[in-house]
Amino acid sequence: MANVIHEEQICCGYKRCPVVRILDDGSVELTDDDTEAGSVGTIRLRPAAAAHLVEVLSQKRTTNV
Repeated sequence: MANVIHEEQICCGYKRCPVVRILDDGSVELTDDDTEAGSVGTIRLRPAAAAHLVEVLSQKRTTNV
């Protein structure tokens, strides 16, 4: 099992804020338990998917999706 090398709560202005965990194998977990906002659960991304997400998020967007 992979070990957590970084964990951070992302402040979002609500009672419950998402938590991001980066694991030593390159995978990522994003957990949110804000039932009031309808966002509950954990997303686990394997290393390749986590790397691709970083690429997508870091691209300069010229159009709205």
